[in-house]
Amino acid sequence: MLGFLGCAAGPDFVRPKAKVPSEWQGLSPEAEGKTAITSDPAELAQWWSGFNDPLLTSLVERAIRSNLDLRQAESRIRQARAALGVSSAGLWPTVDVNAEYSRTRTSGNLGTGKSGSTATTSNFFRTGLDAAWELDIFGGARRTIEASAADLEAAVHDRRD
Repeated sequence: MLGFLGCAAGPDFVRPKAKVPSEWQGLSPEAEGKTAITSDPAELAQWWSGFNDPLLTSLVERAIRSNLDLRQAESRIRQARAALGVSSAGLWPTVDVNAEYSRTRTSGNLGTGKSGSTATTSNFFRTGLDAAWELDIFGGARRTIEASAADLEAAVHDRRD
C-alpha cells in the first residue's frame, strides 16, 4: 500500500496565501479628495457612466459589441469548458456497442449441372458490447481535471482583463 502512495501524480495544489489588507485605501467621495480607508468595493464595471455623456456611453457600448478580442476570449472560455468536460470523462467507464447485419442471396443458376437448383438467402447478425473502467490509482485523471479547471479559470480572468 505504501508503494502506491509514493507513485501519486504530484502533491495537491495549495493556493498561495497573499498578504492583503482587510480594507482598501482609496479616495472617499465624502473626504473631498483625501485618502480614506473603506471596505466598499469600487464600482468599475461601468466607470464611464459617471461622466453622464451619452456619446461616450454609445461609443463604449459599440466598442464592446464589436470587440474581436472579447469574442475570442469568450470562445476560449467555451473551449476550456469543453476541455474540462472531456477530461472529466476520464473518471467514468466507457461503453462501446456495435451491431452488424448482412444479407446474402445466391442465385439459383450456379452452374452445378443440376436442373432446378434453388436460390438461397442467408441473414447474418452480430452484436457486441464492450465496457471498460480505468481506475485512477495514481491520480493522473484527477490532475488532468484540476489542470483543465485552472485553464477555465484563467480563460475567465483573461476575458475580464
